[in-house]
Amino acid sequence: MARRTMQAEGKTVRVGAVVRTPPPTTTVPFDSLLGVNSTLTDQMVRDELLTGQQGWMGKVLIRVRPGASLPAIVATLQQAVDRAPSLRNVPPETLARLGRRKIMDIGVTPLRAAYFDHAVQPNRVFKPGNRANPAVIAALAAIALLVLALAAINYVNLATIRVLRRQREVALRKVLGAGARRLVLQFVTESVTVSVVATVLGLVLAWLALPQFALLMNRDLAGLLSLPHIAAALALGALLGVVTALYPAWIAMRVLPTQVLAGRADTESAASTRWRRALTVAQVAIAMGFVSVTAAVAWQTEFALRASPGFDPAPFVIVDLPAPVRYSEPARAFMAALTAQPGVQGIAISEDPVGRVDQAWTRELRREGGTGAGMEMKGVSANFFELYRIAPQAGRLFQSARDKEDDPVPVVLNAIATRDLGFASPHAAVGQVVLFTDFDGKVVRKRVVGIAPDLHFHTLREAPRATAYELWTAGVALSVRASVPAPQVEALVRGLWPRYFSDAIMRTQRASDILALNYADESRLSTLLVIATAITLAIAAFGTYVLSATTVQRRAKEIVLRKLHGARGSDIGLLVVRETGGLVLVAAVIGLPLAALAIERYLAGYVAQAPGGYWTLLLSLMITVMVALLAITRQARVAMRMAPADVLGG
Repeated sequence: MARRTMQAEGKTVRVGAVVRTPPPTTTVPFDSLLGVNSTLTDQMVRDELLTGQQGWMGKVLIRVRPGASLPAIVATLQQAVDRAPSLRNVPPETLARLGRRKIMDIGVTPLRAAYFDHAVQPNRVFKPGNRANPAVIAALAAIALLVLALAAINYVNLATIRVLRRQREVALRKVLGAGARRLVLQFVTESVTVSVVATVLGLVLAWLALPQFALLMNRDLAGLLSLPHIAAALALGALLGVVTALYPAWIAMRVLPTQVLAGRADTESAASTRWRRALTVAQVAIAMGFVSVTAAVAWQTEFALRASPGFDPAPFVIVDLPAPVRYSEPARAFMAALTAQPGVQGIAISEDPVGRVDQAWTRELRREGGTGAGMEMKGVSANFFELYRIAPQAGRLFQSARDKEDDPVPVVLNAIATRDLGFASPHAAVGQVVLFTDFDGKVVRKRVVGIAPDLHFHTLREAPRATAYELWTAGVALSVRASVPAPQVEALVRGLWPRYFSDAIMRTQRASDILALNYADESRLSTLLVIATAITLAIAAFGTYVLSATTVQRRAKEIVLRKLHGARGSDIGLLVVRETGGLVLVAAVIGLPLAALAIERYLAGYVAQAPGGYWTLLLSLMITVMVALLAITRQARVAMRMAPADVLGG
């Protein structure tokens, strides 16, 4: 292919090669690749990539020779990091607190396992790219297996009843010379046929639902239904058919031809009845657990989505600029033009919008003569707190009429930072001097002007962190406050953008959407659990219906004899409800404690939990009892209408 040139950010670049689009599971998605010496690479970035003098953290891809010692490679890299010039500026008190621990630890992960390397997910310095959480994958697999197990239990129950009704057929086959092998083969063949047909239907449904499921999971699943996966599904279906045929085949083997052909039908043994009841109890317990956990996850997710971030996000639209405002004349001109638009009340600059961590800088601040404390540094413009209408907890916050942009002296702390620095109270910190060592090794002195409330830059899964705010306009995130609806603000930005950033892609987000994105996984999990719960409730209801039907059939003579002795219809209905309802209560005793344990482990991942989360256990009991009652109502009516002459006459 002939080499072509392109314009990017006002510079000419040459296309050196075209590579394949990365697969959906890549952990380093890209649209283009640049070299270190590319004209698009900032000089400061280029120098750091080549020298590492500033000590920026990053990622390195290492190709290991066959037979090489990975621990030896890691040890060599660790030694190089330990001798890095940038680490010489670490304050002595920090080294003293670290003791024998390293300032920076080197970690390696095989590239083939990178997609499931969830340990890098909380990396606050560099975005880790798309990752699959092994815990979530395990949870989804467990849900799938439980639903499959419920369906298998239903089939075993139905197949067992079918064998009992086919006793004469089985007895005749035995008399005509059918051996045990042929009988087992018959039932296995029937079961495998049903299972494989069900698998094919399931694959068709999966193919139809795949686009919506991919959208729900926020993943590209185009290659999911490949030939190897389809073959594996069919093999699993066939295996499940063999497994579910074993117990019905064993029942058939125990049929006695002499007793059956003599007109004395072989009834189900007490052990078989208890086994089928146990399977139904397991179905109901699993369904009850699903309802409990689903309600708890949805309740906690709703609580997290409604949690106040420290301000009202409704009036804000976030605009991401291609260059820092402080160093970009087009960015400053764009801000001025957007501010002049009708409905725009103001624009503030920050490194990160609240709810998203793009530029995470951690410094160790200390009091004069005191110990240090690590905290996040957030650069904001002087009008940031005013625009967000955030009130101070003590002292004052930055003010556009009083503070000068990029003034290095004022600093605003949150209450956690004052506590970590050893101040007696937030009020005691106001007016005090705090110090930190800059990247160039110089000591910077800042004076605390006020204490801000906690803003939720992070999710409720993470404990609030000590945070210090400094005046800094080198951010790229604009917080646009407007009195007009967000779509109108986005239209204003879209109209102005090409005039100032012709080579850059526009990116806007509503502040509420940024906050909600932190809980996108929980929202998706809630939706999946709702679907799984509906399926498990339907399966459990069907299993309960089958059990109540066989109960009525098995106790038919008892029922009509009770009627002949004066039992009312309501008494007969209560008899059926009581027997099946007792199994539901047994399922509650088994399923609810396990559900409570699962809910406790899930909620343990949040530092702030929704109040009264365990009410979901009572809700699941009520829903499951209601579904079970609906499932056995018809059989209760059948029992109430049963005529003694029809039963005893047969």
